[in-house]
Amino acid sequence: MLKHGTKSKIRNVMLVSLLLLAGCVSVSQNAICDSLMAESDDLTVALLIDGGPLSQEAGVALISGLDGACL
Repeated sequence: MLKHGTKSKIRNVMLVSLLLLAGCVSVSQNAICDSLMAESDDLTVALLIDGGPLSQEAGVALISGLDGACL
């Protein structure tokens, strides 16, 4: 059985998660994509200039995902 404080923390985490999800659903995809394109371009440049192999792979995956979702 969970202690009262633990139950309260779990309930609070669930409530915050639901609020965040509701906020994400109400924001248009275009707004999210438009706001991330400059950062995506900056990440591309930074990875080409000084990113190591692992960070380049992670960056390519992130940028590819953004490009695929933000057509």
